[in-house]
Amino acid sequence: MLAGLVVGGFLALAYLLAGPLTLIVGLAVWGWLLARRRSVPALATTLVGFGGVWVALIGEITWACTNDPTCVVPAFTMVWIGIGAGVLAVGMLIGFAARLRPRTV
Repeated sequence: MLAGLVVGGFLALAYLLAGPLTLIVGLAVWGWLLARRRSVPALATTLVGFGGVWVALIGEITWACTNDPTCVVPAFTMVWIGIGAGVLAVGMLIGFAARLRPRTV
């Protein structure tokens, strides 16, 4: 589970630093995890890591710019925080659903 959080956090950081091309790698990782039926918890923790790091980094940038008159923050920052919170919530819902699902051996 820790690996999923780390991978998700890394993918969020890579997206914020390198741009949208890193989403191809992220979608490939998430698709691979979803294709493996037993990797639903790994998918959930990856989404939680991505959403958590996304919200934390954009929130930190927004918070740092509140008192600095020279700092320019786009007006749609709340949209980006909302997207990160949505990814975080989806990851948590998938994780709770995987936890409640009866296990088959």
